[in-house]
Amino acid sequence: MMHWAEHLRTGSIVLVTGTLKKPEIPVKSVSIHTVEIHVSRLKLIVKRDEPVPFSVQEAELVALDDAHKEEGRQSQIPNRTRLSNRIIDLRTATSQSIFRIQAGIQNVFRSTLDDQNFVEIHTPKLQGAATESGSSVFNVNYFGRKAFLAQSPQLAKQMAIAGDFERVYEIGA
Repeated sequence: MMHWAEHLRTGSIVLVTGTLKKPEIPVKSVSIHTVEIHVSRLKLIVKRDEPVPFSVQEAELVALDDAHKEEGRQSQIPNRTRLSNRIIDLRTATSQSIFRIQAGIQNVFRSTLDDQNFVEIHTPKLQGAATESGSSVFNVNYFGRKAFLAQSPQLAKQMAIAGDFERVYEIGA
């Protein structure tokens, strides 16, 4: 069974059935060291025919010379390749750290504003008419109808305040 799994391409999806047990010697080559799976069944869910363009480990390698640095990033993988394969890139510690830092900062802002009796609102991102006077608008086909991307939540915030919300805020508009 394990011999069969060794020949699957990286990126294939396998359903593993087994029993979790404590290893006699901690396994240092994985992220969880205190348990291992004693496999009783493997089932191939998705077989990857093409090789993955890069691995998570390759994406985390630091480029030592300037020739391999990409637009200020320290990675050897070009940004275009990373973004075309975003699911793999999101598995890197760097990418996950960025999202965790952003979430932490937003939580600090939310806590601070909530403590001061602000109300978080979520304004529409699509509008049926162009509301921005004098500026370029982004036209979108929305299920066969004309729509526009909202550029500023100012009108929605003003309506909320006029509707007796004294203090409002929006994060990530």
